Amino acid sequence: MIKKMATEFRLPDIGEGIAEAEIVEWLVKVGDRVNADQSIVKVETDKAVADLPSPVAGTILKINYSKGEKVNVGAVLCVIGNSGEKVASSSVKEKVVRSPVIEERRYSAPAVSGKVIASPAVRKAAAEKGINLNSISGTGNDGQVTMSDLDNIGSFSNVTRIVESPRPSGIVAQKKYDQFGYVERIPFKGVRKVIAQNMMNSLRTTAQVTSMEDIDVTKLWDLRKREKEKLESKGIKLTFMPFVIKALVKSLQKHTKINSSLDGDNIVVKKYYNIGIAVQTDAGLLVPVVKIAERKSIVDIAKEIELLI
Repeated sequence: MIKKMATEFRLPDIGEGIAEAEIVEWLVKVGDRVNADQSIVKVETDKAVADLPSPVAGTILKINYSKGEKVNVGAVLCVIGNSGEKVASSSVKEKVVRSPVIEERRYSAPAVSGKVIASPAVRKAAAEKGINLNSISGTGNDGQVTMSDLDNIGSFSNVTRIVESPRPSGIVAQKKYDQFGYVERIPFKGVRKVIAQNMMNSLRTTAQVTSMEDIDVTKLWDLRKREKEKLESKGIKLTFMPFVIKALVKSLQKHTKINSSLDGDNIVVKKYYNIGIAVQTDAGLLVPVVKIAERKSIVDIAKEIELLI
């Protein structure tokens, strides 16, 4: 009779060229019974948060890594088998090692051998473009592949491209960024969701209130007047709006959840700050947007506002 072996669940390559991940949360504990394809652990890479499903049905016999620990791709996350089954001594926790091999895996395209001479930046660019560096003759010193070689890819013959393998089935990944920058996803559930639903219902039956505050802006007035005169000679119109925008950014950085939106069952908190400005035009009220305002100076914002308007 052939005895069935326990299953070692290893951290899969979930795509995006990652070499390691951090344990965010275990959704099960030792002794729990799990079904095949049931999500059992959340992991986070530098690009996404993913729910990893169990490859088999069985009992969680051993968990090798705790919340917050780093894990290399291929390391044994946990062992799944029959209740009471003995775990093989080989199913051990592996120390995360940052070696040149790991770094090459992170930045280079698949199937690129160690004989190819290229900087990490070039390897990363080749991976993003799906270019096999083995098929290029570098024009740099000692045959090193350069960025120019990637840009002039059409001049090389027999250049091969790499088709990225699909993400293993069952893995649900949520990217940590959108078109503007990084975001954080918080589950929209429990008391918070009930309060939100009740607040939306109150819009139909309760009068809404606008709160007004008086603020002494004498210093701001003087600052704007002084800088306005300097900038006018450069053709830049300085209003109070750039100062208001910078103040809003500072406030949103302190109260992060105000800078968020709902996406299904998630609250998406933005780590960037796009500020809309109401402008009256012949076509009615329009709202141009100053994007990534936290990276721009008062003068930059003043220029952009004038251009947008």
